[in-house]
Order: sequence, then C-alpha cells, then structure tokens
Amino acid sequence: MKLKPQFCALALCFCVLSAFACSVFSDERREETSANSFDDSLFDVPEGKNVAFYRQRLRDLNDAFSKYCMAVMKSGALDKDDSVAKQTRPAQARCRAYMSQAPDFNRYESEETERIYYDGLAYLGKVDELNEEINAALNQKTPDREKAFNLQRRLSTARAVEALKEDNLESLIDSIFENSTQDNSAEALIQLEGVFQALGDLGRGDLLDSVEYRASKAALQSNNQILRQRVGGYALSHASQSVGKALKLEGVFTDGTEFSQDDYRGKTVLVCVIPPADYADADQWNSFNRLTDDLLSAYRAYREYGFDVVGYAVDTIEGMVVRPDASPTKKAKSTGVEPKDLPWKIVSQKASREAKDKDYLDFTTFYGSRFFPMTFLVDEDGKVVSTETNARELRLSLARRYPEGARTEIENILNVPDGRDREFYDKLIINDLSLATEIFKTFNPTAEESAEFGKRVEKARAEASRRRDLLQQN
Repeated sequence: MKLKPQFCALALCFCVLSAFACSVFSDERREETSANSFDDSLFDVPEGKNVAFYRQRLRDLNDAFSKYCMAVMKSGALDKDDSVAKQTRPAQARCRAYMSQAPDFNRYESEETERIYYDGLAYLGKVDELNEEINAALNQKTPDREKAFNLQRRLSTARAVEALKEDNLESLIDSIFENSTQDNSAEALIQLEGVFQALGDLGRGDLLDSVEYRASKAALQSNNQILRQRVGGYALSHASQSVGKALKLEGVFTDGTEFSQDDYRGKTVLVCVIPPADYADADQWNSFNRLTDDLLSAYRAYREYGFDVVGYAVDTIEGMVVRPDASPTKKAKSTGVEPKDLPWKIVSQKASREAKDKDYLDFTTFYGSRFFPMTFLVDEDGKVVSTETNARELRLSLARRYPEGARTEIENILNVPDGRDREFYDKLIINDLSLATEIFKTFNPTAEESAEFGKRVEKARAEASRRRDLLQQN
C-alpha cells in the first residue's frame, strides 16, 4: 500500500500510460510534440457538461501528457517547476468527478463507470453517500466485503477532502493516530492513505511536507508500532530528497537565543546532528567523533572567511522516528563529544520542545534518524547541497572556495602540537599531512615551491612520529 502521492513526471507518466492502456478510451497514436508545447487549456475542466465532453477531455489529457512524458525522456526538457505533471493528475480527477455528476451519466453501464462514480463521490467529499454505499454492500444477503473495503478507501479520501475544505486537516491526522490501536492498524493506514490521495487529486502538493510532518509528530505520541514504522519513511524521504531545497531548521540554541536562518545567510554551513549521550551504537559514536575532529579543524581555518557549523543536539533517542534497521545494538559508549565542548552554536532539541508559546519544527521528527553522524551541507542561500559529508572532500572544497583560509589550515596542520594522544599523531601522519599537500596543490605552485613544501611536510611528519614514539616509551 503506497501512502505518498507521486508528483514526479516520470512516475505519473507510467501511471497515466497504464490507466490509458486499460481504459475505455481509444489509444490512437498521435504525432509527438515537444515538452514545452503542452496545451494548458486542457487543465480547465468546467462543471455541468455531458459525459461525451468529459470523455474527450480525459482522452486529450492522457494523450497530451503521454507525449509530454516521451518528450521529457528524450530531451530532458522538463518545464522549470514541473507544472505539467503537477496539474495533470488534478485535472484528470476533476474530469472523472464531474463526469460522475453529469445528467446523462449511467453508473451501472460498466465496472469502469461504477469506479468513476465512486471516485467522484470521494473527490467531492460525499461522506454520507459513501457510508450508505458501504452499508448497502455489507447488508446484502451475501456481504460484499471486497467492495466495502474499496469504498472504505474512498471514504477516507472524502473525509480528507472535507477536512481540507474546512481547513481542519491537522485535526483529522491527529485523530487517526489517537484512535489507532495495534488491532486496527490497517484501518488507520487506509485513513492516512486517504489524506495523501486527496492531496494528489486536489493538486495540493504544497501541503505534502507539512502533512507528513504532522503525521510524524502524531506518531511520536502513538503506541502503534506499525504506524510509527510506516510514518518513519516520510522522514527518511525528507532527508534523502532534501538536496536543492531549503533546510528546515528551527529552535532554540543552548544559550537560550533563537536560531535564525538570516544569521547564516551568505555562509557555507554544515548542520551536524549530535547524538544523545545515551546513544548505544559505539561505531556511530566513533564516526561522529572523527567527523567532529575534522569539523573543528575546518571551523578554525575557515570561519572568518564564510564557513560555519551549526549543531543540533538530540535529547534522547526514545521517541524519535527511526527506521527498523537503525536500532542500536552495541554497548553504550560514554565518551561522546558533549555539546558544551564544541565552539559553534548548537540548537537544543530539549529546549526547543519545551519553549513556551512556540511550536518549532522538530528537526529529527521531520528528517528522521538515519544514522550518526547525520549532516546537511547548506549553501549561501540556505539550500541543501549534500547530505553525505566526506570530511576530506569538505575540507578540500572549502580550501578551493576560501584560499586564505586554506593557508591557515595548512599552517595548522604543519605546526605539530605537543601534548596530544597517539590517535591524534597517527591521524596527522596518515591523513592530515597528505590533505595539506592536496590543499597546497590548489594554489597551482611552481616546481620549486612544491619541492620546498614537500620538505616542510616531511619535517612535520618526523616531528609527529617523534612525539608519538615518546608516548609509546612512556
């Protein structure tokens, strides 16, 4: 059962083509057109016409959209905001709904016309009529449970349509979770599916993120594990599909001030989620600590030139929407980095949740908990560039962007400090000195400059080795 409506052009294309092939409408081939020549007037579907009008409009919509999809697949010439794909499904739904209300429409003509009739009731929010149809199916001498089940799905859509009209969708979502139990999970899932069906049919894709967030938030208060796992998929999709979109981060810093996107506008920012102190996966703690070491180096070198880091401190793993295979299994690690030890500002999940008269979007509820370290690299306009941070690549990228900061980073690496542990010197010898060499190459040095720099690297390597060996002796 698929809950989330698809607004992607190719996915919708396949749905349309399949429906078109199986429909009562003709499949005559027409000449191919470009992706930019779609007739927008087809989206204008008036009420009060006869069946023939709506059949023809559906035929024209299906044909035009299939040609549009073929053109997109061949040329990639998708319109800027993919408006054709976003408007086609609602126009098709309007056609079917208005056809079902046409004076010359006969719902009993075929199975197809009966489906159109029920789809129309759902689209128009006819809750009472659908309830009557369900009762009629169940009260037959031999109850038609399959028909009742299919009508129940349409009833869920009709209720969502009603809620949308009354601006009461959030209350409907909350009630789905409040009334759900382990025994009625299937019914609750159908009701949730109806919400997304209504969003797709009515062309309200703009509400998709907020609805999914509301569902994720409601899931935190529910004991229904089936619903919690299903809703967890929304958060995972938000994270995986966030590249190119504005990052949704809100809340209160650990110092009590409020986070503002405007304070970071014009900067390259890495948002890093900090695991709770009791998080039990030692491997992920180690990965997080290694990343933190690299971020500290990058932060010191590039902060004054336009790079910044924002932490998001997770209060507890309990209550977070996580995927089933992300549950920690290893012994807890107690040596994780504490927020107070980090130089950058950190949004506190606990303080944000407890803030009076505020309803901040909860970051890990919206984006989920895939694993730690969980990061989002954000550009100067506040849009996500990457969700997979390779520390070495990040530092090289910053070096190319901020040459003066790159010189600072090189000097920080080559000036081997005293009093560090063996792990620090091993990392310096194995990773950081080679990184310094790669950064230096971004300056396009002469052969003489490269040779001189090579001598400095070897000198630093020898000093790091000496300090590491002294630790072994002691």
